[in-house]
Amino acid sequence: MRPSSVSIAYEKIRDKILRRELLPGDYLIELQLVDELKISRTPIRKAIEMLIDEGLVGRIPNKCTFVKSTVAGDLVMAYELCEALDGMAAYLLAEQIGKGIVADRDLQVLRQLADDMVRYLDMKNLKRWAELDKLFHVTIVMMSGNELIHNATQKNYKYINELLWFKVVQDVDKEASNQMHLEILSAITEGDKDRSRKLAQEHRRRIIEVINNDKNQ
Repeated sequence: MRPSSVSIAYEKIRDKILRRELLPGDYLIELQLVDELKISRTPIRKAIEMLIDEGLVGRIPNKCTFVKSTVAGDLVMAYELCEALDGMAAYLLAEQIGKGIVADRDLQVLRQLADDMVRYLDMKNLKRWAELDKLFHVTIVMMSGNELIHNATQKNYKYINELLWFKVVQDVDKEASNQMHLEILSAITEGDKDRSRKLAQEHRRRIIEVINNDKNQ
């Protein structure tokens, strides 16, 4: 099935933002995008609406749409919230494994994601690796069965998108990240609640260190 014009426009504009070809504060001019992307105006307009919903683009009513700004301090706070939410989700999932509520075979989806991340990193497909990295953590949250953690995670990821999380992904040690995913998965599989939480939190803390180092350079 061929992707629609809207989805193609969305991906192309989003990539321009995430790869910093469109910088914070830059205006999104529909006619200019039509000329650059060779896509008609209606799909461009719908794609921009999707990016507004995602949080990457802002709008001043009746005036303009623009790429939103990145604030390093806010990004650190967003990942600190990730640290807390991911830690609790991993703890709860390990607890369910220990009690037999969730079977070991149910973790196969996480194992597959971890394997795929290694494969895509070897292929140097950073975009797909980043998507799977996010999905790995979201899956743990979903499997934890806690609606409050799930809802808070969804809102926080939207905010991280707004702050260009892809820039952070470019700077992290991705091989070390893959290894930590395996360690988190091992602790959850063993039903080790405290170790699962500790490893999940340490994983996010490494990202916070990357952001702080980048901010101070």
